[in-house]
Amino acid sequence: MKFIEGIKINAYNFTENINGATYLSWAAALALAGRPQQEVVLFGGRPFLPLFGGALVAVDSPSGENRQRTWLPILGGNNAPIPLSAISPRDVNDAIMRCRAKAVAMVNGVGLSIYAGFDGDALGFIKALGVKPDSDLTQANPLTEEKGGGGAKYVPWAAALAAARITDQNFFWEVLEFDAINPETGEVSRLPACRVAGGWMVSVRVFYKGREHVEWLPVMGVAEVRTRNGVRKLDHQPLAEPTVFEWNRSVMRCLAKAIAVATGYGLGVYAGEDLAAIKAAQEASQRKPVKPAADGAAPAETAQAPAEAAQQADGSDAAPEAETGTDAVTSENGSTELLAALRKEMGAMPPQTRERVLRGVLMRGWVSTQPASIEALVTNHPDAARKLLDALRAKRAN
Repeated sequence: MKFIEGIKINAYNFTENINGATYLSWAAALALAGRPQQEVVLFGGRPFLPLFGGALVAVDSPSGENRQRTWLPILGGNNAPIPLSAISPRDVNDAIMRCRAKAVAMVNGVGLSIYAGFDGDALGFIKALGVKPDSDLTQANPLTEEKGGGGAKYVPWAAALAAARITDQNFFWEVLEFDAINPETGEVSRLPACRVAGGWMVSVRVFYKGREHVEWLPVMGVAEVRTRNGVRKLDHQPLAEPTVFEWNRSVMRCLAKAIAVATGYGLGVYAGEDLAAIKAAQEASQRKPVKPAADGAAPAETAQAPAEAAQQADGSDAAPEAETGTDAVTSENGSTELLAALRKEMGAMPPQTRERVLRGVLMRGWVSTQPASIEALVTNHPDAARKLLDALRAKRAN
């Protein structure tokens, strides 16, 4: 099945919500895609690759003249990496089946809307994407999301991949592998990551309309950073000892970035991100050490720490939730009852589900930017808040 045909298949009726995340079973994905050929990758005769104290699985799928490899970490029920010593054959098998479903989405298009946050609504995803086979991606308005409701935007990998595959049926990508020497045994192995300056980097190569591009990205995640406000845990920090979960997030981010450079899709988003990083670095270099307050009191906060950002979940690869602020809602705008009703409908939802619901408000075009919270939605977009309330009540009634 060609990608352009598969991405149009509505998988909504075949999905299931488990702990706030939407899943399409591997069997349903394969059936909807016409049972495409797949092959589980063996590493030294084993169906998993040890990495960063955990392990990865991979599935190869025919893609034009190439074999497209799809990777997935072996994770537990809470989406935390399972230590290598604790991995069971059942864990390996479960990861392989989830990797099959992800491979179908990435190669054949079926279910890709789930990874883009559209819960299997293929038509809604395609409409929001706005890309056709003859589209010029350098002129396309990219589908974006906000990082943790903090205002910074990014291009989801699922949107970038869809744009590339729709406009080039021969689009291909791969994670580069490097020789790694075990310092204890001297054994040389091939790993999909490269040690650089005390940390790790991943590299992704893409082929788009005959053009090849190789992109790099540090393996990043949440780490403690000393700021003017004290030590805080911030996302997007280089990690000396990452996990396979953080490796996977960095690979998918690197894929989106590589597509931006090769196709132009979302390149402007990275331009804004780059300028913000330069500004933050300049501000950090101008900061002066905070002097201790008298009598052991805590120093006053004189500068705001960088915002904490969260990465989007790519469907089965759920990411940690970021803390978001609460905007005040007063009765002056007549929103008190509306807010109370929305809190009643959403109060029992897990944080991931609430985040997905708010993202859906943006995806359906009710607002121009994703609201950071239901309070912000009611305050700034009361009409959209009423639409959301009606939709939640209708869904509950059904």
